[in-house]
Amino acid sequence: MPDDRPQEDGLLKPGQVADMLRVTKRTLWRMAKQDGFPLPVRFSRKTVRWRAAEIQQYIAALQCEPLP
Repeated sequence: MPDDRPQEDGLLKPGQVADMLRVTKRTLWRMAKQDGFPLPVRFSRKTVRWRAAEIQQYIAALQCEPLP
């Protein structure tokens, strides 16, 4: 049985990133098009991963932003 838990180091699948951000995969892909969102690592047309450390930094930065 594969382990789909997010790893502290390494690469994350789109579903894992979406779960960490508490969004759908569709919303994740919308976010990926915005400036400031970590760039994915593309291995092929269909295989995409994000660096776990970059996603964790992105989440930390969101938590530090003041609300409008």
